[in-house]
This record gives sequence, structure tokens and C-alpha cells, in this order.
Amino acid sequence: MVKLRLSTVDAKAAIDEIRTAAVGKRLLNVYDLSPRVFLLKFGQGESKVYVLFEAGVRLHCTNVSREKPKVPSQFTLKLRKHVRSWRLESINQLGTDRVVDLQFGVGESAHHFVLELFGQGNFFLTDAKYSILMLLRSAKSDDVRLAVRETYPTGHAKQFVPRTREEIFDALTAAKDNDSLRSCLPLGFYGTLLGDHMLASCGLSPTEKKKAWADDIARIADSVFGVCRCVDELMAKDLSGGILVKLGSPSEVRQAREAAAAAVAASLTAGATKSPKSDSDDVPEDAEALATQDRQAAAQLTSSMAVPTAKVDTPDEFWPAGVEPFLDRGRIVAIERTPTFSEAADRCFSMSEQEKITQHNSKKEKAVLSKKEKFFRDHQRRIDNLEAETARNERLGDLITMNVDDVDAAIALVNDVLATGMSWRELGSLIRLRQSEGSHPIACIIHDLKLYRNEISLLLSQDCADDDEVEDADLQTVVVDVDIGMSAYANAARYHGQKKAARDKLNRTIEATDKAAEAATRTGERVAKKVVEKKDLTAIRQPLWFEKFNWFITSYGHVVVSGHDPMQADLLFKRYLSAGDIWVHGDANGCQPAIVKNGGFGKVPMPSIEEAGILCVARSEAWRKAPTSAWWCLATQVSKRTPQGDHLGLGQFHVKGAKNYMPAMQLQLAVGVMFKCSTRRATKEASGVATVNVNDVWAQQLQQEQRENAAATAASGGP
Repeated sequence: MVKLRLSTVDAKAAIDEIRTAAVGKRLLNVYDLSPRVFLLKFGQGESKVYVLFEAGVRLHCTNVSREKPKVPSQFTLKLRKHVRSWRLESINQLGTDRVVDLQFGVGESAHHFVLELFGQGNFFLTDAKYSILMLLRSAKSDDVRLAVRETYPTGHAKQFVPRTREEIFDALTAAKDNDSLRSCLPLGFYGTLLGDHMLASCGLSPTEKKKAWADDIARIADSVFGVCRCVDELMAKDLSGGILVKLGSPSEVRQAREAAAAAVAASLTAGATKSPKSDSDDVPEDAEALATQDRQAAAQLTSSMAVPTAKVDTPDEFWPAGVEPFLDRGRIVAIERTPTFSEAADRCFSMSEQEKITQHNSKKEKAVLSKKEKFFRDHQRRIDNLEAETARNERLGDLITMNVDDVDAAIALVNDVLATGMSWRELGSLIRLRQSEGSHPIACIIHDLKLYRNEISLLLSQDCADDDEVEDADLQTVVVDVDIGMSAYANAARYHGQKKAARDKLNRTIEATDKAAEAATRTGERVAKKVVEKKDLTAIRQPLWFEKFNWFITSYGHVVVSGHDPMQADLLFKRYLSAGDIWVHGDANGCQPAIVKNGGFGKVPMPSIEEAGILCVARSEAWRKAPTSAWWCLATQVSKRTPQGDHLGLGQFHVKGAKNYMPAMQLQLAVGVMFKCSTRRATKEASGVATVNVNDVWAQQLQQEQRENAAATAASGGP
């Protein structure tokens, strides 16, 4: 059974991790991914934390980017109005219930997010006294009413009460004969899945009836009490880390254990082979045999007890790492450990989300394909029907021509009898009588009377007097409808005319195939446009520190950073300017300084400084007026204080010493587009690209300049 929601232990682990990661940070924004799924974005400086909440299902940190609606819901807008930019002061679990309380602010102005992870779930926004300001859905029970301006019943939360042996023993004793261990034991606090794992870890079957264990209640009570006490002690600690579990049948579990045991035995054998032999005489002669026994014992131990650790692509369950000793090892195929519980939960839920997105997006392709397939299927059916109709009419016309005398005789017989005034019923009885006697050959070929359509059905065959090939063959008769108001040749001509009409229609249908296929494709594309394609889940990329500024990478691999405004210029100076960097500025109005980050590469090449100068001047008023030059200096020359010790204002800086002015430069700017690719693709692309050493490039440039200067000196006749 795949795990679909958090248990109490899971909620405890998720709250512990969110408390460590998000408490003290401000709520930057709230997004509604669906009517029941919300994303809370916390941040402090450049650190961002994303918390995902689904009513009644889950609460955990996430590092997966999900598609957000263009227009937020009214519920989300009201949440933003009340608590956006507020600091998260605390996060707690109400008692042992799966109810989470997030407090924003302190004192009388505090607000609370109350999240319910049980049943249908709910989402409440309350004030400091837990008076409900907003809620996802109204609810009412016998003594509690959840609605706006009502008080959320925090006092109704269940408090933790440890299970005692007497309580477990009494529950087992009071169970009925058809009750299972799962239904009679008070393990609801742990959840059904964890409860089953706990029983299985004790060697008990959760579905076993009382008839099977009625005589062993004391031992079962001791075992269950012991595992409950261990889990209760685990709940009192901070849960960190997570595991992903892949479940399987006993045969799959056995194969996984055998494969793991074989791998361990192979590694031990390889280690024994590579280990150097000792020259000492104290080594016994049967050392190799003992090593073989050790490897066999290790392999047997691995096969019988250890759970293979491997990457789990399709997990069935996720748990906090501390729960691993209490899981049913008899059903576990593999376990993957993750640094946090949130990562394990996020991967498990993201897998099901991605499957739904893939199924939804496939509707767009299926809409086009279904229209095409339906068209070609219907078109082929029409062609087959027309071909069959053409062949049928041709055959019926030929049969009438081959049996023209019998057809004319049958038509004349029926017309003569009807001319006497005999009724249709009497005529039918007379024909059946002659057929039973077998005395009238013309009456024997009459199959049915369809006088209401002025037709009769005849049984005709390809029997020809001059055809010796079919003389002794089993001839098959065919029912042919003929008009008694027409002669045999006229009826044959009628069928041949229908054949010609069907053949002409068939030719027109085949000729119009391409046009009809294009029309069906356009119809499918029109239907596909109505299907809104959802974006696939992607990992949230943490922006680099310089991405909030204007930045680019020079031709020599240096990062150049410039502020958008004077406030960002001060931020660059205070936080990111370090020794070895180059400070680039200009004298034009609106010019913002830039920093050429050195990064320990030695001397910064002049082309990198000139490119930074172009950025400074191009983003000033000189872009629209006469161009000016920029200047540069070392980072140690820049200060926020004047020589007299006065502090300079926003965006103002003092340079100690000389400024190095650069020649007037051509103002040119370009736009670069960065494409994101997978790590595997990036490694593959980088494997064939030689890395550039900035020092080598700088040395080559100096040598080139020296050669050019020497050549110019020689040409001018200088020394």
C-alpha cells in the first residue's frame, strides 16, 4: 500500500525540520498551487525556504519548483494582506494531533496559521486569541463549530499518554475471536502503516485473528509494549534525516538480499586477493580457508538480516530515519537514506505529481492523434464498404445475366398468379407447397416474397450449361432481389448501374483523402489548444549572489557586478568588495560603479577592466549624450569617508590616490541568453572543452604587446 499522507511521527519530523529552517525568517509570499495546496516562501537575506502544505495530506519543506497560477485566489490574497513580510516566530504541534500552529508576530498583533493534516484537512488564519479570521472550509461537529469569528478549539488537542502494558494486555484480552491484532490494539496514535510495521517487527501479523494468538497474549503484550516504548522515546527526540522505502513480494525481497550478499562476498574476495601476503611464519596454513568461511558467514548474515541500500526511483513509503529499526524488514526490497525527512517526503509526493502532470499533458497529444486515428478509421471503413458494395452489385448483376431464363420465368410466374387475384398470403403458401413437393423447378428458386416492395428474392448460382469446370462442384447459391416489374436484363442493368455509382463514389472518396486528413488535423489541433499544458516539476535553483545586480562575465572569465541604483552600489561596497578587486566608475551623471571580481587569479587583465568601464558609461546619461571615459582604481583605495572623517551619503565614495582614466570607448551593449542543461549534459559538453587559465592568457597578451612594441620601435629606427 503506497503511503498517501503524513502520520503523527511524520508530522513531528516535518515540524522539527521547519522549525530549524524557517523560524526567524520572514514570510515573503504565499502561493496557491491548487484549492487545497499552498506554498509558503520564507526568506532572510539570500536564504530562501519553501514550505508546502496540502490540507489533510502533507506539510514539508520542498526544493521543487511547481507551476503557480497567474492570478492568485481570493483566499491567498487575504493571507498575503494579513501576514506577508511577517516573521515566523514559532511552529508547534497541538498535542499529539496532526494539527500544526505557525505563529507570525508576537503579542496582541500576532497571527496564527493553523494547519490540519487529518481527514479532509483545513487551513485557518486566526488572530492572537485564535479567533478565526479566515478558513478553507467551514465545519461543524457535536460541540465545535469552525467558522469565521469562532474560536479555534486548541484546548481539544489530545495530549501524549504513553501506552502501558496493562492497557495493551486488557485490549488483547477483550478482543473478540474474529478481531485482528490491528483492530484490537490501541495503536491508532502511530497510524495504520507504522502500526503494521511495529507489529511485523515483533514477528506478529497485523491481520491475524484472535483464534491464532489467544494462548499467547502475555508474550504479545510484552513485545508490543516494548516496541511502543521505543517509538515513544523516539518521538521525544528531534527527528532528523529520512528514508525512502521500496516494498515488494517475498520473492523480490529474497532476490534483493541475495544480490546484496553476493556483492558483499565479491568485495570481501577482492579485498583478500589484493591484500599483501605476510612473510611471517606465524600465519596458519588454513588462513585462506578461514577467510573463505568469514566471507561466507558475512554473505549469509547480509542475506538474512540486512536491507539493501540503493537508490529508490519509485518509493512506496517514506519515514523519518529514526523509524527504520521498527519497519517490517520482511517486505522491504531497498532503502535509500536522505539528509532530511522533507527531501524524502518531497520526492515521494513529487513522483505522483509528475505522473499526473504527464497524464494531463498527454491529453493534448492524444487530442490530435485521436482525431487523426478516428478519421483514418472512419475513412477506411467507408472505403471498405464502398468496395464491398461495388463487388456485391457486380456479382448480383452477373448472376442475373447467367440465370436470365430462370429469372424471367420466376417474374412471369409471380405476375401471372397475381393477375388471377390471388392474395399475397395464398401465393406464399402455394409456393411453399410446390417447394416441398419439388415438382416445380421455378418455385424452388424463389426464396422470399417482398411484394410490399414489388420485389422477390431468388436463389441464383453460377451454374452454366457450357461450364464443365463447375459441373461436379458444390455450387453456392446467392439470394438476389429482383423487381417483378422489370425484365431480367433490366434488373441486371440496375445492379450494374449501382455498381458504377458506388465505384465513382469510391474514387471521389480516395481522391479527397488528403484534404479530409488536413481538416481532421486542424480540428484536433483546435481541440488541443483548449487543453492547458502544465509545466513539469523542476528543482528550485538557488540564485547566485550577483544575480540581483547588473552583471556579466568578461572575455577573460572575470565577473563584473554593478548596482541598479545607489543603494545597491553601497551594498556592493560594504558586502562584496574585497582586496584584489578592481573598482570601476565614471564621471557622467547617473553612472553606477562596477566591481571586477578578481577571485585570486592574480593581476586583472586590462580588457576586463575596459569592458567593465563600458558597462558603467553605457548605463549613464552618456548613452544619450556625448560619450565620456571611465576610470578604475584598486579596492583598497575606495572609502565611504572623506579625508576629514565625514561619512559620505548614499552612492557616494571617496578614492584615495590617483584614478586611472581609460581612453574614450565605443558604447556597445549586448544581451546574452543562458540555457540551463542537466548536470550529465554539462559534464559531457565540458569534457571536450579546454579550460582557460586567466594567468596564461594575461601572459600571452603581455608577450604580444611586447612584440608589437619592439616591432614599432624597430620600424621607427629607435634604439
